[in-house]
Order: sequence, then structure tokens, then C-alpha cells
Amino acid sequence: MLFHVFLHEAMKRSFFIQGLFAILAILAGRRQSDVSKLLEGAKSIILFKPDGIGDYILWSRFIQECSQRYPDSKITVVCCAPTGELVQRMFPNFRVIQIPQRPKDILGFIGMLCCNPRLILVGQQDVLLDLRPHRATWELLYVILLRANGKIGLQRSAATLRGAVLPENRFYNLLVVPRASTPAQDEGFECAEFGLVRQFSSFLWGSAMTPTLPDLRMFSWPQPKLPTGKRHWVIGPFSGNAIRDYPMVRWREVFQQLAPSLSPDSLLICGAASQSDKAEEFGKMMQDILPVTNLCGRLTLAETAGLLLESELVFATESALAHLSVALRRPTIVILGGGHFGLFAPWGMKIAPVRWMTNQVDCYGCNWACIHSSAICIQNIPTSKIVEAATELIVKARS
Repeated sequence: MLFHVFLHEAMKRSFFIQGLFAILAILAGRRQSDVSKLLEGAKSIILFKPDGIGDYILWSRFIQECSQRYPDSKITVVCCAPTGELVQRMFPNFRVIQIPQRPKDILGFIGMLCCNPRLILVGQQDVLLDLRPHRATWELLYVILLRANGKIGLQRSAATLRGAVLPENRFYNLLVVPRASTPAQDEGFECAEFGLVRQFSSFLWGSAMTPTLPDLRMFSWPQPKLPTGKRHWVIGPFSGNAIRDYPMVRWREVFQQLAPSLSPDSLLICGAASQSDKAEEFGKMMQDILPVTNLCGRLTLAETAGLLLESELVFATESALAHLSVALRRPTIVILGGGHFGLFAPWGMKIAPVRWMTNQVDCYGCNWACIHSSAICIQNIPTSKIVEAATELIVKARS
């Protein structure tokens, strides 16, 4: 049924002719335009953010600003699953189109279109804002299919995936060139992504939006019905890349020292359904220390946010859970490696009550092409430092 709809609608809208003209447009390049004229009176806007949950959270304040500046515009957000759940919860008036995956090659790109024909059927829009400063070549092909009178994006930064070689200026009417920026000391952030948010907003609206740091406390989040006890801790021990995970045996050492004196009622493991088996193994290692419940794959993103709001303390790797917890201003311990240090995190050492735990080494900025047998920037973080930081956060919270 879905494939039939895809064929019918694609043919009706002369999809193949559209694709041919899109290719010709790339070869010729898009005409450069005045940004003020592109956004002035725009009735339909696409916010294009097809990457991770954490990436969306980092730009969520910008998206909130768009909803306030263009209240009469029809805003469509194109994002990757399951980020759309957060978008729809935060901005119920937006139209949300979820891409099932980020293609890595042409076959993946074609498969993505077959699985989600809605991407082609968005229709003509006034403006497209591409919020991705880090992208690969095949991701630029998304921009071909999304029809808009004007397309604005950030020129790719040093962190762009290898292989992104297409001339981006041929895809956009305007490209904002990233430049070195000084962090806003009043907000206390240090990562480069927030600098890009400020630069992009300043380019569009004449002055940088403030504040820039995401704050998800202003939105409503459902509370999952779980027997968590009055003082539960949450841990997300696994990230999307195993190299960024702190060893489970070291986590056991941490909780062996914390649990007896601080007495939490339970430890709740959060993560994706694909991490459930590892979470079961992790739970068995902890069962003689404190009660553990494996919630991997059992909660929606919105329910996870609601759970975090009621948590006394959160432990996270460099993952979506970390960004979600920090954006909710929960007491959080984040295990932060050096692969992307300074790009997406830390948000800043002044964002209480968060502690960014890392082992500073000379090879920071490796983009996770680790030159060691293991990621020593993570593996060598002393458990004593984690225990000390966690104790400090809990004592402050309870007092």
C-alpha cells in the first residue's frame, strides 16, 4: 500500500522530471538571493534537521525562536526517527516528517525514499533552513527533493564526514560560513555547536538570539508509571558508538562506593531496544549492590524526559540521554570523550548541576579515529572522580 502511494504520487507530480531539473540545477548552481527577501512574509518554512536526538536538542532553542518569530507560517520539520516525537511534543502545531534512517550511499538513499515517500510530497515551500553544519555527500541529496523558493544553510565545518565533496553552494541560495566565535560567558557554554546557533541566528535576524542554551523544562512531559521509589537514579551506560562507553566493571566500582552511603531506592537503565541485552548483563552485575530495572526500549522519548525530571541523579555517556538530561537541568554526570570534545559538548562547566567527566589527553579531536588500543580519554577516568562528583551533586540536591 505504501509503495503504491509512493508510485502514484511521484508520477502525479512528475517526480522524474523534477529530479532531472534538480540535477541540472546542481550543475548550474542556485541563484544567490537576499536573505531578508527570502524570509520576509514566508508562509511556509522547512526546518531540515535529519540527524541525532542530541543534535536536535542543541538546536531546539533556535527552533523555538522560529516558532515565535513566524507564528503565522506553516512550519515543517524534517528529522530522523525517533526525534520527531520530541518535536511534536514541543511544537504540536508543526508538521513533522521523520526519515527512517540516514543513508550512507546511493542504495540507502533510494531505500529511504521508498520507505518514506512523504519526503518527496512535502510540496513547494517558501524557505528551507538547513540546520546541519556536519553532513555527508549523500545527505545533500535530501536538499534536491525538498522544493523551496529559497534554501539557506551553514557551510560545512571541519567535522563534516569524509567524502562530502559536492560543491554545496550549488544546493543553496545562501550559505552561512562558520567562523571562530567567542563563547557567551553569561551562558557559560564552550562547545562549538552553540556558536554556530548564534552565528546562524545572527545572520538571519540581524542579532544573535539569546539565550541559546536549550531548556526543556518549559514543556510538558508525561510521567511513566513505574515503581521507582522516591529516590531513583537513572543511567544510560551505552552510547551509539561502543568506543564512547565507560567499562561496566568500572560502573560497578562507582555504585559499590555510592550506594551504601547515599541509599537510592533503585537504578533505572535507559536506552534503545537494541541495547536491552547489554542492559540485562549490566543489571546482573549490579543486582547485589542495589535494585536495578532495565527500561531499554520500554519508554518513549517523551516518557524518558518525564522520568528524568523525577530522578535524583543521572549518569550518562556521550549520548542523547546526556543532552536530554542537561536540557532538563537535572543533576547529571556525563562521561565525555575526546573524539568530538568541544564540538557538541561540554555545554560549559558553569551549567549546574552537571559534571562533565573526562581524561584530558594530547590526542583530543580525533573524530573517534582512536590511535590507542582503547579510548583512554574515557577508559582512564578514575572512578574516584565520578564518585566525588556524584556525591557532591546529591548532597546539594538533598540539602
